Amino acid sequence: ALMKTHPRPPEGFFAAEMRGLRWLGAVEAGVPVPEVLAGRLTLSVRYVWTGSAHDGERHFAAMRSAGPVLLDDVRTKAYTEIDSVHTDPIDPMPVHEDALLLREFSADAVRALVDAAGVESESQVILVEIRQLGGAFSREGEHPSAFDVRHAAYSMLAVGLPGADTERDHAAVRSALAPWALQARLPNFSFTPEELAAAYRPSTRERLRAALEHYDPDRVLAISEAVRAAS
Repeated sequence: ALMKTHPRPPEGFFAAEMRGLRWLGAVEAGVPVPEVLAGRLTLSVRYVWTGSAHDGERHFAAMRSAGPVLLDDVRTKAYTEIDSVHTDPIDPMPVHEDALLLREFSADAVRALVDAAGVESESQVILVEIRQLGGAFSREGEHPSAFDVRHAAYSMLAVGLPGADTERDHAAVRSALAPWALQARLPNFSFTPEELAAAYRPSTRERLRAALEHYDPDRVLAISEAVRAAS
């Protein structure tokens, strides 16, 4: 994930001092982060290996040696520590999120992304996460499912601080990655009812609609309204 911290809250940001933002503000703004990260662009590598510890360390060695390491928490962990891979904040916080699925993430795509959201862009997008997919993600399971995007090679999640230019900056990221983007979405990275409905093929939505009518007649599940309203 590409992450940058700001020396001061962006224009229009209404709660820079709240404790939920302690991990992404800057010391100068009164919102402390580790000094080694404050006010700079960093690359966060999230790595999970479920094979032997020896093989996991061997495969990760090339990534660890690719550049100067600022913080390193890669080690053998119990599954109860899986949340430490992302170290998401535990407190509610105001953010604006956007997401895409990509068919590839080439060197040209990397350059386009850095131009749109890198340290010289003045973008209020403070984190862009690229996840490599494929592997078991791309293979159909033993039983039919409602998962329709196994063909995607990468996912992109952009997180920005609420402010006057937030939508403009997210649009710049979407535009920069448009040549590599798919017309598909991950359900868990869909942020409006319309986006959630678009995460499923029409045939899948019909199966979900039938299941929801049977098992959720009171429309308790959040997905119910989105799927039932979709044409």
